[in-house]
Amino acid sequence: MQSAEGHASLESFHLQVAQWVESHISHCVDALSQKLLDKAMSDHNRETALLFFKHHKYLDTHSTKVASYFQQLLSKALFGEDASVNVIPTQRSTPNFKLLLSVTSANDELYAFCLVLRPEVLSTLFLRAFNLIDPAQPVRQTARSVFETEFNSQLDSLYGALYKLVDSPDASNIDRRANIEAWIHHLEAKLRNPAIDASTRSMTQMRLEELNTRLDDLDALSQSARLFRDRWLHPHDELEYKVYTDDELLAEVDRLFHPLNSLDNVPRSLRKLSDRIRPIVDSVALSDRGLFMQALHPVKQLFHQVTATVAQWIESTPEQRKQLLLYVKPVINSGITADKNYRGNRGLMKALQKELMDYLTYQMQRVENEQKALTAPPPQPVKTPNPIEQVNVLLEEKLNNAGEVPPLLYKLIFSLWNRVIAETWLEYGQDGIATQQALSLVDDILWYLHCDDEKLLHTNTEFLGQQIERDLLNGLKLIDFNRDKGIELISSLRQLRKRMQQPQKRAARSSLH
Repeated sequence: MQSAEGHASLESFHLQVAQWVESHISHCVDALSQKLLDKAMSDHNRETALLFFKHHKYLDTHSTKVASYFQQLLSKALFGEDASVNVIPTQRSTPNFKLLLSVTSANDELYAFCLVLRPEVLSTLFLRAFNLIDPAQPVRQTARSVFETEFNSQLDSLYGALYKLVDSPDASNIDRRANIEAWIHHLEAKLRNPAIDASTRSMTQMRLEELNTRLDDLDALSQSARLFRDRWLHPHDELEYKVYTDDELLAEVDRLFHPLNSLDNVPRSLRKLSDRIRPIVDSVALSDRGLFMQALHPVKQLFHQVTATVAQWIESTPEQRKQLLLYVKPVINSGITADKNYRGNRGLMKALQKELMDYLTYQMQRVENEQKALTAPPPQPVKTPNPIEQVNVLLEEKLNNAGEVPPLLYKLIFSLWNRVIAETWLEYGQDGIATQQALSLVDDILWYLHCDDEKLLHTNTEFLGQQIERDLLNGLKLIDFNRDKGIELISSLRQLRKRMQQPQKRAARSSLH
């Protein structure tokens, strides 16, 4: 395959990028690991320092894994398998990148390939690869900064290498004007296809504008060609007379939702919103029929804007998110039903508008709460009185009335069970049912130790001893007491119970004689 200018092939571009990225990404990951270590050593906040050090250790051990995943994501995007990169907005372009786009604009495949190499796209893909270690926000910010410094700052050398692949000596022999006009005709035909999604249409229109600008610069375009170029590009009236099947219409809805659903790290609430509005959009498609297949249908324009907003949302700060919401609000609030020439089902459109506006209001409230949380002073720690002393007083009263208390039981009550009662007290209050049950278990244990097995069997209450043991074991879980040690403790109580019952049995036998 030859390009419109020169003899570069898509395969040669893939090979050049793969070699360049492989020689640069490992150094970038190593630099990030060192940067995280530096931050860990210099941060005075112990918790933050440990956070940076944890991520440094992971990168130090798994740097190859992160680098390989980034290369995998980039390769997927370059082969057109990741539609989400198409809606990442362009923020800045270097002269070398603009030159590369200029010389490849006459070739649809090479142009799309080069658009993936924008700095903002590469930064987004790197952060997705970095998500393997589930980084906290400070670490993500550091990762983005290091990537832009160590990797994106070197991109001009890649752009230059790709430009050399295109800049063939035979390029001067090509009829540039005829070639550009041919590509203009091709792109206009592509825009007439009602089945392409909104993001592809937007990108194609941008390429068409750049080619038209180049024709103006050549200063040799005929007046008739200018009229052809400036005419209305989307004559879709004839589409209304074509009959589309339900499967074709629903397949068009699938293509509309795909860019949004394929984005990574989308909030769960947005996934649920997508599920809620999907039936509405299906109904719009089946109701509008020919109208829905038009590329400029109101729903398609709205979804393109929403998808672009979500793509920026994921990596934005609360203040930036608020600006995004303020920007998209009028689009949702009025743009969806403002077209007076729209002849479709306005009732369904209003239902879709309501769902989107409700979600926008919800997100606006969340963003405002996040901003308040960032600016609010840190809450003063509330000192909760420890009720352990009050618990000990109550326990002393119980044991004073119980007579002689074995050392094992005393240790159990004042080193373990008093902590269980205190935990329950803090959660449910002194008069809470759970607190009173924990206190009454002390009386149950005293009864359990002094009541012999024969009496339990005679009164058919032997199950009570087992219940007391279970309640004791479950209560110790509240203070994270080791279960195996708890079972040993229950066994010790059983042995104590047997020893306490032996004098009673001997006395009973003596009385019989």
